[in-house]
Amino acid sequence: MACFSQRPDEFKPEHETWSAYVERMELLFEAHDVDDGKKVPVLLSSVGAATYGLLRNLVQPDKPKDKTFDQVVTILRDYYEPKPLVIAERFRYRKCVQKSGQTATEYAAELRQLAAKCDFGDRLDDDGFVSGVSSEACQRKLLSEDRLTFARAVELAVNMETAHRDAQQLRTGDDVTAVHKGSSVALKGYSGETIPVKGQFIAKVTYGNQTADLPLIVVAGGGPSLCGREWLDQIRLNWKMIKKVTESTTKPKSIQDVLDKYADVFKDELGTLKGIKAAIFVKPDAVPKFHKARVLPFAMKEKVDKELERLEKDGVISLVKHSEWAAPVVPVTKKDGGLRLCGDYKVTVNLATNTETYPLPRIEEVLAALCGGKIFSKIDLAAAYQQVLLDDESKKYTTVNTHKGLFVYNLLCFGINSAVSIFQRIMENVMRDLNVLVYLDDLLVMGRDEAEHLLNLDRVLQRLQENGLRVKKSKCDFGKTQIEYLGHMLDEKGVYPSKDKVRAVHDAPTPTNIKELRAFLGLVNYYGRFLPQQSTVLAPLYKLLKDQTKWRWSKVEQSAFDKCKEMLTGDKVLVHYDPSLPLSLACDASAYGIGAVIQQTTHDGQERPVAYASRTLSPAEKNYSQIEKEALSLVYGVKKFHQYLWGRKFNLITDHKPLLTLFGEHKGLPTMAAARIQRWAIILSAYDYHIIYRQSDKHGNADEQIVTDNATTFMSEEFQLFMKRNGILHTTGAPRHPATNGLAERYVATFKAGMKKLDGEDLNVEDKVSHFLLRYRTTPNSATGESPADLHLKRHVRLRLDFLRPNIAMRVRRRQYQKKEEHDSRATERQFDVDDPGETTDQVYRRHGDQLRHRYPQEVSDPEPLGATQSADQESNLAGPVSTAPAPQPFTLDQPEPPDPETVTLRRSERTARRPSRYRD
Repeated sequence: MACFSQRPDEFKPEHETWSAYVERMELLFEAHDVDDGKKVPVLLSSVGAATYGLLRNLVQPDKPKDKTFDQVVTILRDYYEPKPLVIAERFRYRKCVQKSGQTATEYAAELRQLAAKCDFGDRLDDDGFVSGVSSEACQRKLLSEDRLTFARAVELAVNMETAHRDAQQLRTGDDVTAVHKGSSVALKGYSGETIPVKGQFIAKVTYGNQTADLPLIVVAGGGPSLCGREWLDQIRLNWKMIKKVTESTTKPKSIQDVLDKYADVFKDELGTLKGIKAAIFVKPDAVPKFHKARVLPFAMKEKVDKELERLEKDGVISLVKHSEWAAPVVPVTKKDGGLRLCGDYKVTVNLATNTETYPLPRIEEVLAALCGGKIFSKIDLAAAYQQVLLDDESKKYTTVNTHKGLFVYNLLCFGINSAVSIFQRIMENVMRDLNVLVYLDDLLVMGRDEAEHLLNLDRVLQRLQENGLRVKKSKCDFGKTQIEYLGHMLDEKGVYPSKDKVRAVHDAPTPTNIKELRAFLGLVNYYGRFLPQQSTVLAPLYKLLKDQTKWRWSKVEQSAFDKCKEMLTGDKVLVHYDPSLPLSLACDASAYGIGAVIQQTTHDGQERPVAYASRTLSPAEKNYSQIEKEALSLVYGVKKFHQYLWGRKFNLITDHKPLLTLFGEHKGLPTMAAARIQRWAIILSAYDYHIIYRQSDKHGNADEQIVTDNATTFMSEEFQLFMKRNGILHTTGAPRHPATNGLAERYVATFKAGMKKLDGEDLNVEDKVSHFLLRYRTTPNSATGESPADLHLKRHVRLRLDFLRPNIAMRVRRRQYQKKEEHDSRATERQFDVDDPGETTDQVYRRHGDQLRHRYPQEVSDPEPLGATQSADQESNLAGPVSTAPAPQPFTLDQPEPPDPETVTLRRSERTARRPSRYRD
């Protein structure tokens, strides 16, 4: 047997059928002349671990290798492709109709696939195609054909579809009519093959000062464009310049070659940007601010003296005798034990400058520029600001006051609010026309392959060297297929958030008391609108907050806690960073840790988190006072989210009001403030922020795939088409498999627990199930507060427990009867006689004749036949006049006799009848 050039593919049931896989394997056996005795080993070693494990279970107790090739194929075919019911498959065939957007050819292919299981024989059922076509015109055409076959029906449908599409392409609303021109030119390649010609048109060709209208022939294929003799006869080319040989630039072979070539860029000495100076613009009416030097601790004086000498020797600062502007110098200890001197410019020049604004690149622009990049390199400039010179007029504004006198900065320094915009503008001018992304001192170089990446990296480092800039090599990454830039992980597949963003919430400790639980729930509730089923998930945790509930952290609470953390750390909570939206940083501290959340304010005014961060306090930090812990959380937050905040105007939110005085952007730091507070104030002065106080009860925030079930709503054609058009991956759970449905799995556990409680009762299985369903459906749910039966029937279901409750209706009736008896016992009975005077309102009541009563009561006589009585009553009612007196009182049998009806004068209306008014000329 010949060796395979590559291992055969594994069988994947979700991608192909077993029959198709067997056909491919048989073709492979035939191509490589595989013996019959080797077919089974080759097949079993190729199908994959999942399929092989399934086969082992199907042939137990035998082994798969003991079976023949035909037996293995048959066993797996019976499993993956069980014999279908012909009547069911034919029903599916008849129900299949052409879908929206589906061509006639695609519809015919779908019918052929369904017909393979319908046992139609050699002749397909053409009725299914005709009845399922979506076009009525096409159906009429097919129904008019005699002796129609399936192939003929498909042919006619395709022809009508093509004619309809061509007719739609003929537009009649344009100003001109344009169609392609056919060409009789026959072209052949140098090897003799015919080149298909699509058409030709006349093109206006310009070369230098020459212009001509020349024919251009359009051919099919992907080869290069050719300029023929016909054009060369009309256009005179400068062959001397075309054939001129120039020296080509040698392409770098590796990243190390590029780094060695520009070794000067990575020197430790401070670089200086060539040819560009920064300027600070101060308002014309600005009043100079002069602050005296602050008292330094004795232990810091020697270090400050050495640092001032070094900066003066390197040319960073210069000593001056007089200055109208002066900011107090503040020493800050670095991690490596060194010292950094900064000026507190927020009390001097930052109050009087016209802040220069220059737009930072939007994240959408960065992501758009990453298309096609596969290899990346990140470059970080060393001491970015201090590589830019200041002009002579701006130096005086940077004066710092020290115990050794006044010094001015010769370079752009940290703390100036316009420094960010100035530096971004300068770096974009330096790196213009290069394939590099610039965000302040972070540069990102990329390429579609290694050669392009090396070429781009070579040009960027060359530009840095030409401009005298220096790079900090320890913070750079070169030639990476995956790299972190601006809080995003980049690779050739796309851009996605860094895992470090969500680690803060994920690592939050489990609450041990109500106070800690309230802090956690405050964090969750602030963003509760982004959490689906929040009340259901957090219900066990809210129960622990009740006054009468004893603290008990069980598996139920732990499950809710873990689920809540999982939801918070998902992509639904953390939104993408958008530089165009207002930015804020909320920080908070507790007795055991500090936390921060960076968030954006959307156009509708909602604050949405971008990333969380938190850490526990060290043993030394736990001894800090509360104000120092709160201040530490602010410094931790700005350091953690430096890439987001540096160069941006943002709000710094805290629930500790004294920090507004210590870290206020327009307030000087108190002289007697603690040393660590002074250091933290200098760190914050490098950022352009506005500190805001927010009450603790409102400050709880600091503390691409869709999966559905198989409901018809999600499986409909319209929903599937929407998913396809929007590029959404739609995954469904396995039917009749509760492990893929968390809610169903939870109900199974509840059912098992309920059935177990009924084991002691003398009931069969059916009665136990009925008892469980009755109790489950009539028990109020903790999420909704009502029972399933009440929600379904819209009324309360009466149970045996209801007999224990008092009858409210009976109590109300009994109470009303008692009140009536009490009233009647005190009431006085009043007697009325006939002809007693009564009060009237002199009002005329208008009634219909049928509503009038007799003016006098009639004599009670012996009963008359029913018909006679009704007739007399009707005549009396019609004859009765309109009464202006109140209704007559009840009468008795001893009342006087009424007068004879013939002598009674009826009242008539005295209104004069008028003739109707007609239309007149």
